[in-house]
Amino acid sequence: MSFTELEYVSLAPDDLDDISHLLVNHFYLRDIMTLVLGVSPESKLAIDLNHIRTCLATGLSLGARDKSTKQLVGVLLNSILAFDATVIHTPSKSNETEMMHTHFLRLLGQVADLTKHHGVTNILLSTRGCIHPDYEHRGLFTKLVQMSVNIGIKEGCTLASAAAINPHSEKAFLRVGYKVGKTLDFNTVEEVLLDLSHVSHTVLKVMTKVLSPITTSS
Repeated sequence: MSFTELEYVSLAPDDLDDISHLLVNHFYLRDIMTLVLGVSPESKLAIDLNHIRTCLATGLSLGARDKSTKQLVGVLLNSILAFDATVIHTPSKSNETEMMHTHFLRLLGQVADLTKHHGVTNILLSTRGCIHPDYEHRGLFTKLVQMSVNIGIKEGCTLASAAAINPHSEKAFLRVGYKVGKTLDFNTVEEVLLDLSHVSHTVLKVMTKVLSPITTSS
C-alpha cells in the first residue's frame, strides 16, 4: 500500500466514534496502562474520554483514512501544554481504578520532569498513537509524528513530548528526531502491586524533541 491510497486529516469532535472504535479494538488491547489496571478497553476509553475530547477540540490531532473505504486507520492525538500551567489529574469518579489511573499519571509526570528544559513555553504533547494492524510497518506512524512536529512548530511550541512503550513507536519518534529522556519501569513501581503477566513491554520511555531554541540557565 502506498501513501497515495491514504489521506491525512485533522481530526475533529465529529470523529470521536471512529477514533473510539480504533482505540478500543487496536490500542487499548496492548496499552500498558489498560493492562496493569486490569480494565476492559471500553472502560479505559471511558476514563480517557475527557482527554480525547480535549485533544479533538484543539484541532491539532491527526488521522489517516483509507481513501477507498474512508476507514480511520491511524490516529495521533495532540494537545498543547502551557509550560506554566498547573496540571491536576482529577478522577471523574471516586473509584479505585480511576484513583490508581490518576496516581500513574502523576507518577509519569514526575518522571518526565519537563521543567528541566529551561526556556520552554508551550509543549506539543502527543498521545494515543495507534495504527490499524493491516496498515502497520508502512511508515504511517512516522508520517503522523512528522506532521505533528510540523504542527507544533507552526503553533510556536518549543518542545514536543510523547511516551513510547514499545520498540515500534520508539523507532518512529527517533526517526523524526526525538530523543529518549527518562524512563519508567513498571517493575519498580512499589506503591501498588501490579500484575505484569500480560504485559510484553514494561518500560515506558519519555521522548522529547526540541522544536525551537531553548534558553539554558547560566
